[in-house]
Amino acid sequence: MLFANLRESSLDRLRTEPVSDLEEALRYSAGAAYERDRAATTRRVQASGAMLMETLPDELAVALVNRYLDLKRSGRF
Repeated sequence: MLFANLRESSLDRLRTEPVSDLEEALRYSAGAAYERDRAATTRRVQASGAMLMETLPDELAVALVNRYLDLKRSGRF
């Protein structure tokens, strides 16, 4: 089983933006908590034996085709 985990580009931007006030600090903290919980879920899915790929939404189609071809070549699919 293969799951596609869509990564939010807004979280990527959030990680690189400077924090200069309380609102930005709260936004950064919420993003960090979300990513921590997401990573824990990712570990649980992978521990169950499922394959998981992480990609940005606009890269999903190409990433899925490439993963399918990789699996086909490896004999796992």
